[in-house]
Amino acid sequence: PGCPRRYFTFTNDFGGHNNQVISMLNGFEVARHANVTFVVPPFLDTTTHKYVRASKLYNFSLLLRPPLEGGRYCAVSSWDPKMGTLRRHAAYHLFRTLPVD
Repeated sequence: PGCPRRYFTFTNDFGGHNNQVISMLNGFEVARHANVTFVVPPFLDTTTHKYVRASKLYNFSLLLRPPLEGGRYCAVSSWDPKMGTLRRHAAYHLFRTLPVD
């Protein structure tokens, strides 16, 4: 029960903030269809070139609940090697892996 112990994330440095939001939302879908837990990546502030935690910009409380608790996605805000396997991709690869439906 709960979320899978396999993890997926990507490098979220593709374009401006809007493109990063779209890539992140696509990441939730890719992880759901691949039956893995999504590690929400930080955003790259294109003006300061520093990374900002997504949770500082957005409230993911409804998305981060496990499916058994009424959420749709399995996601965490950080990952540690002790948690399990992590698959990492560049953001532009997400568009090739999205399901058709």
